[in-house]
Amino acid sequence: MLNRTQKTHFLSLLGLGFFIFIAFGSVKDDTTPEEVEAATQVITNHYSNLSAINQLITVTDLKNWESRECSKAMMAEGLAQDEGDLIHLTPFYFPFLERFTSGTETAWNKSMGEWQWLTQENVVEHYGRVENLRPFEVKSLGTFWIPNVKEERYAVVFFPTSVEANSYPSIADDGENFSGGLYLGWFLVVDLIEPEIICRDVIVAGNSDQVRRGLNNTMELAVTRDFKDNFEKAVTEKLPDGVLISW
Repeated sequence: MLNRTQKTHFLSLLGLGFFIFIAFGSVKDDTTPEEVEAATQVITNHYSNLSAINQLITVTDLKNWESRECSKAMMAEGLAQDEGDLIHLTPFYFPFLERFTSGTETAWNKSMGEWQWLTQENVVEHYGRVENLRPFEVKSLGTFWIPNVKEERYAVVFFPTSVEANSYPSIADDGENFSGGLYLGWFLVVDLIEPEIICRDVIVAGNSDQVRRGLNNTMELAVTRDFKDNFEKAVTEKLPDGVLISW
């Protein structure tokens, strides 16, 4: 079995292979109708669960939400693994989940803008609308990418209290001064197999008062990295030890 580092490297190589396939189109797509049908069933079931999670969060009365502590022991039991093993959560930005409920072309094409990084990169890249995917893409999504996410079982959904109130850091025209970013919202750990909210807590994150860009960075990169680091720290501090986010 691959360890986490080997698995990440393997995923990168596989993604590169798909890029080469798409770019040059020199490999014949020999995916069979039976493979497409089986993969489509996996995709449909997974997307249905993501839609259920989206609706579950949508109908919850935010004003009456209370923090609910996360239990690593409970998650370990759900994964049938030792409590001492690491648990990885797949991240999703809540507005990203809308596409699985709506199903419309508009919803699928909606940009998450600067907040796209709050959804795991492999999910953003490979989770597509089935009607728009080629046979080999359907097969790879249903037989590899989705099973890889489902293997981790639990995900973390970032729910912004107000999309309008939150702001991404910006750099002044002089390239040195900046306006700090701000994120107010919740994180919710959810079960991807049996859709339910496991635990939740508030997130408040922003830039540090002072940011140094370093010798090899632009101020924009330094400020963006500082904001993301502070965001990740704010979430990690409220998760049990040994529960990590699979950025």
